[in-house]
Amino acid sequence: MLRQFSRRDVELGESADSLAALAMELAEEGDLPGALRLLHRSIERDSDCYRAWLGLFEIFLAIDEPQRAARSLRIARQLRARGPRRGMIGSLPGTATA
Repeated sequence: MLRQFSRRDVELGESADSLAALAMELAEEGDLPGALRLLHRSIERDSDCYRAWLGLFEIFLAIDEPQRAARSLRIARQLRARGPRRGMIGSLPGTATA
């Protein structure tokens, strides 16, 4: 029997990064379909959202989709290699994260 999780209200103005973070919380709770939906919305808002592509990698691994996982990881690595974009956490002096 599937465990029921409460629906979460997502504000219209939430960033792609915050949607991706929420998606990973859902994934940790076992709601993989819900996590995929939020990751999709995250990428629709910002196709360069590193956290969303990394989240897709993790979800695709969990559902045994190795080709999709590899593609998602490749995109995440490409985004990471580009370095921080303006507006990203860590892009301004004093805001870098380890």
